[in-house]
Amino acid sequence: MKPHILANCTQHAAALGCVLLLAACDAGLIRPDAPKRIRLSSDPPGATVSVSGREIGRTPLEIRPGDVFPSGIRGFGYRYYGTLEFSKPGCEPVRIEIDDAVAKHDRHVQLHCARPAVPTGQRKPTQVVPTQTPPADGDVAARLRRIEFLRKEGLISEEEYEAARRRILEAL
Repeated sequence: MKPHILANCTQHAAALGCVLLLAACDAGLIRPDAPKRIRLSSDPPGATVSVSGREIGRTPLEIRPGDVFPSGIRGFGYRYYGTLEFSKPGCEPVRIEIDDAVAKHDRHVQLHCARPAVPTGQRKPTQVVPTQTPPADGDVAARLRRIEFLRKEGLISEEEYEAARRRILEAL
């Protein structure tokens, strides 16, 4: 082969290699800025961690973002997306929108629980004590218990709870 043809092929191969490398970086196949692993933790520990509705484990948990977080073309680049959720019975769930920034750093969340979480196996048996409410107040007491339950389950906000409680008590 003639030397000038060989040199020309080498230049084209190098240029093609650079283009492929840049395309792989942009497509997310090579992410030099993505950490190998991140740690997910919660207080109290033992919260269920889900990514876009799929359970991936319990805190504390160490993951590889590329293995767990969904990714795809978003705008002009290849990005992580979805929802990261921490949940535990008796606690309000914490939801975080996933993006590249979330996928780069360890994440610790504080769960707000109705009562202090007791580790499984150390739970004290609960005693059910029937409440006796006078018939005239039974409807009011039931309504107050109902809105309290909705608040504890995170179905209504603290402000909605206070407003509903105020309306019930003002109706007396």
